Amino acid sequence: MDTLTPEECRSLLEHQHVAHIGVVTPDGPYVTPISYAIVGTELAFRTAPGRRTEAIEADARVSVEVSDYDAETGDWASVIVTGTARIMADEPITEQAVIDALFDKYRHAYQSLLSVPSDIGFGPRFVVLVELAEVSGRKSGGFMSTRTRPGRL
Repeated sequence: MDTLTPEECRSLLEHQHVAHIGVVTPDGPYVTPISYAIVGTELAFRTAPGRRTEAIEADARVSVEVSDYDAETGDWASVIVTGTARIMADEPITEQAVIDALFDKYRHAYQSLLSVPSDIGFGPRFVVLVELAEVSGRKSGGFMSTRTRPGRL
């Protein structure tokens, strides 16, 4: 495996569309996929109340993983963000800035902004922020005759 540079980590975080966030619950780890955007030095996502938000309120430690895999070559890259999450209250980043960043990133999924409903989903939503403080990344390496693959050498 090779280590990703900070710039490569940032690029992977900015360009992938699905991340997995692990939270700590009384029953153990709980991992779910999220749609997210990078806003400044924060990873931001919107979520409804539930097990994930309850876990963050009880224990803010989280781990977020983003990866890319090329099925043709078997090459892969993965970034892990470890830190604390917080449900946004009075933050310098506004909720509208996060929503705008999510719309910009996922615009292709809506075909056009005209088709985006004014209120996505039903019920209350929270914005969760995770500071990009501890970020590390790895990718398939070339030091072996056969490139490393996820889950095996």
